[in-house]
Amino acid sequence: MSFQSIGDLSQHFQSLRQGSAIKTRMNTLTQELSSGRIADLSSHLQGNIGQLAVLDREIAVIDGFDLTAGQLQQQLAQKQIVLSRMTTEQIDLATQQLGISSSSSDTEIRAAEAAGRAGFDAFADLLNARLGDRSLFAGAAVDRPAVASGADMLADILTSIGGATDAASITASIDAWFDDPAGGFVTLGYTGDTGPAPTQRVGSQDVLTLTGRADDQGFRDMLKAAALTAVSDALSGTLDKPTRAALMRTGAERGFGAAKAVTAIAARIGEEEQRLDEGATRRTAQRTTFATARNALVTADPFDTATLLQSVQQQLELHYTATARLSRLSLANYL
Repeated sequence: MSFQSIGDLSQHFQSLRQGSAIKTRMNTLTQELSSGRIADLSSHLQGNIGQLAVLDREIAVIDGFDLTAGQLQQQLAQKQIVLSRMTTEQIDLATQQLGISSSSSDTEIRAAEAAGRAGFDAFADLLNARLGDRSLFAGAAVDRPAVASGADMLADILTSIGGATDAASITASIDAWFDDPAGGFVTLGYTGDTGPAPTQRVGSQDVLTLTGRADDQGFRDMLKAAALTAVSDALSGTLDKPTRAALMRTGAERGFGAAKAVTAIAARIGEEEQRLDEGATRRTAQRTTFATARNALVTADPFDTATLLQSVQQQLELHYTATARLSRLSLANYL
């Protein structure tokens, strides 16, 4: 007959606890082997997790800068698309107007005037370009348009011209409207922010100053050149043909210069894009360094883990063998 004393029962429960502990250890090693990560970091690092927290914080900061820089890259790329379209349309418009003279037919003059008026409206729309819910050319005032509509600006320009009917007076009035520091374009045309150029931190030591605002002189020159033809179109019923042709020729000559000025703005934005690319390269290198250091702390060595797992498996097999032999003990067998 078999017999279990109180001591034997205690030994039985102890055996169960040992078996459970060995199984838990084996499951932990199996998880570490499959995931490549230490399961119990606190124990592995002997409670010293401060270094790991520092590395996690540095990686999170870099990821935050990457997110900001990525958004800025999109904005700058969209600006470049807009500026390229402005330059192309300005050159096309100036080329068409350059062929107009007092001997041109009424049809040719009307077509050039209509193109100039459409171009003026188009430039205003382009300066009001947005990326998502952000205005691109309004400086820090990303929540509102950069300029008034072409129709509103042209109406105010015509008011400033008054009853002038010669090309020189009309041109001077248009120049004054765009260049007046206390009126005209400053108060009615430009509706964006007038403070210092906004800056954005894109790294621990990298601060980017964002340029390309709708009140830049290059954009004013572009609008001014197109406004000459837009005014000729609006006053075509009161101006003679030589005056209209003179306005368009002046607009064409200024248009080519304005296209160069807008190209210069695009070059400045290109420098900002380059700085963002360089910063991204530095941040990638930093993140790799921090990630490598972090992996050294949390990564389970596959060879060591496999060796330990094999040892624990053998330990479990021995435990089962010992348990089986103990369970067959009896007084008869002992005698």
